[in-house]
Amino acid sequence: MWVVIAVVIGVIVMVSVPKIRNLVVPPVKEGLRAINESVTDPRRLLRITSGVLLQKILFALTLSSVVTAYGGNLNFGQAVSVNVAVSLLVALVPVPGGVGVGEAALTAGLTAIGIPAEIAAAAAITHRLVTSYLPPVVGFFSSRWLTEHEYL
Repeated sequence: MWVVIAVVIGVIVMVSVPKIRNLVVPPVKEGLRAINESVTDPRRLLRITSGVLLQKILFALTLSSVVTAYGGNLNFGQAVSVNVAVSLLVALVPVPGGVGVGEAALTAGLTAIGIPAEIAAAAAITHRLVTSYLPPVVGFFSSRWLTEHEYL
């Protein structure tokens, strides 16, 4: 209820104060225009949808592999279910990058489907390390190399 009240007050202030309205409305219009272009262009919508689907499949395969490496047993359907539920929870909790929330949610999801807690905790930390923490490091060095060689 407090969130709704805060949003309503924010909208009222934005509409009634021209300086704030001029700062907020143009980026919002640009964002809505970009969303509209993405949704109405079938090729772009297909790329977005297939990219998200591929990411979920690869993350689920990674989760299943990590659990198996620690001695657990996780089939693909369970991995997809846990991964999608955790992704939703991490997106809802306002913590940058889902740090801590992702690991806790993965551990809880894995233990809920019968993976022992020790394996679930180790697998959750390893999965987050491989999928969330290492890629930016590789990306930093890749971007730097591409910039030095004038590809970016």
